[in-house]
Amino acid sequence: MQSLAPRSVRCALALFAFTAAPAIGQTGSVRSIRPIEPGASGFVGTSARNFGSSTARLGDLDGNGVPDLAVGEEARDTLWLLTLNADGSVRAEREVSDGKAHFRAVPGVGNAGFGSSAAYLGDIDADGDPEIAVGAPGADGGRGGVWILSVGANGLISRQVLIASGRAGLNVNLATSVAFGSSLANIGDLDGDSIPELAVGAPGKLRWPFVMILFLRPDGTVRRFQRLSNTTGGAIAGTLSLGDGFGTAVAGIGDRSGDGVPDLAVGAPTADGLHGEIRILYLDPAGLSIGLRTIGNSTPGLSFGNGRFASALSALGDLDGNGAGDLVVSQAQTPTGQNMIGTPEVWILFLEANGDVRGAQRTKAYEYLNFDSEADLGLADLGDLDGDGMAELVVGVARENTALVLELDGSGFQPPIPSVSASISRYVSSGLIDIQFRDDTVNNVGSWLWDFGDGTTSTTPDPLHEYSLVSASQKKRYTVSMTVSGIGGSATTQFDLDLRPATSQLHNGSGANRVCFVPDPPILGGLWTGFVSTFPFPTAAAVVVVAYSAPSAGTFLPAGEILVDLNSPRYTMLLQPVLTPGKQSLTFGSIPVLLDLLGAQATAQAGVFDAQGLTLCNGATVVIGM
Repeated sequence: MQSLAPRSVRCALALFAFTAAPAIGQTGSVRSIRPIEPGASGFVGTSARNFGSSTARLGDLDGNGVPDLAVGEEARDTLWLLTLNADGSVRAEREVSDGKAHFRAVPGVGNAGFGSSAAYLGDIDADGDPEIAVGAPGADGGRGGVWILSVGANGLISRQVLIASGRAGLNVNLATSVAFGSSLANIGDLDGDSIPELAVGAPGKLRWPFVMILFLRPDGTVRRFQRLSNTTGGAIAGTLSLGDGFGTAVAGIGDRSGDGVPDLAVGAPTADGLHGEIRILYLDPAGLSIGLRTIGNSTPGLSFGNGRFASALSALGDLDGNGAGDLVVSQAQTPTGQNMIGTPEVWILFLEANGDVRGAQRTKAYEYLNFDSEADLGLADLGDLDGDGMAELVVGVARENTALVLELDGSGFQPPIPSVSASISRYVSSGLIDIQFRDDTVNNVGSWLWDFGDGTTSTTPDPLHEYSLVSASQKKRYTVSMTVSGIGGSATTQFDLDLRPATSQLHNGSGANRVCFVPDPPILGGLWTGFVSTFPFPTAAAVVVVAYSAPSAGTFLPAGEILVDLNSPRYTMLLQPVLTPGKQSLTFGSIPVLLDLLGAQATAQAGVFDAQGLTLCNGATVVIGM
């Protein structure tokens, strides 16, 4: 796999780092990335359009000792079966869609959205061909459906069963637009018949959401089912809201109550004012929920904001070594404040045996995704593919037509070393500026507290904050602090943010040089201008201006010598011919909108070439500001 680095150069105005931190491995952080996409890592599916809309771990289909992978491409109603090598590359592939790999859609029902979700069931009928459940939530007029596919030699479908409204034992009339099959999960065997139960999400945007637990027969038809909704299903009843997205994601999480019965995690990404929630449902053998636990933005140790948390879920192995399996969760967008949204995020939740959250680790998806807006992701745990002790996680990114195999660190938890970067997101020269802050802390962090120095705070990882100057002549210093907390402890860093007006001050050494040079104050994002008066020089042919970062020895030298330090970094040099005598207007260049230029000082001096040669003008000190 390749080492962690941005997959392409991301565009940014500026990043200003306030605290440096060394790179240290941390449980749940990303060590390396392998993209599986058309033309990369052995995948040759060149016709893919939104490859990565779902991902699911399969068993070892080809017998090479490595688990395999299903990747959905719902825009084309397609599921790809990929057999993998130990390094995460593709060994072979099979496209499953209507008319391909021996799969056929059912007339009158269709397979709209086929590949939106998938779950591996194992060989439930013991015939040597394992079964895969595939969701098609747009089928049957939006009622949705689930296909149970038996996968034979070379990835060809040897048998198929469609579970839909009134079909294959699902004796219920599903309403249109419930989107049955939006999510799928193998829960494990609830009732002891040696066949795993299948959880099916139906989040229906215009309907009350629910999850259906299907008890399957060996032939893939439904023996019985249990509905978990706001009106039925035990403890979950009465706790849901219309439009909360319950069932958008589901994951089997093993036995969390200690009763020997597997339990279920359900994502409700639009619950709690779009913050999103995970419902941990403790199940009995009949599929009823006998207990309930909610993981949300108010859960101690978590802080993720209103970005549709839990839009996808996948169980993980015991990443942190506490004896309990963990959970990976996607967030459709990272809130930044001011109604702005950022890159989706992937979180690792470290769970206790009972399902409580011990801590969290975000994977900093902005480092491996190439866009800054809302998107749903697919998630699948692959276990340890290559036997190096590090778990592999697949993140499907349909927007980028890729499935990323991430290798996750497992080296333990150290106290956080806080680090912050900041960039200008929006700037108005009248004194209004939006600063995009970003947490670059090394080591585990699950919660944040920002103090912007103006009486306001935020608990999001990467907040956007607006500052303003009361008047154009006012200088303001804000002391910004960030406190981060994780399993290894807490730490705080702070820094001063100086927002100041632009200034220009004239200097003339001993006073022997003429005062003929006047630079304008350089305003961030504007053109730096000024003028040289050539009225005292009737034979003037050209003017010259040089600008360096500092005056010589920190002071201006006497007349007859250059007033700026030529050994300091030079900002600009301008030579302009004089066409007509008088005031010569000058443009030195534009000032970039860079946060670290605020308050930067430059020392400039002008001169005039005439019949007598070069005559120096006065110097000036300018400070870049707002």
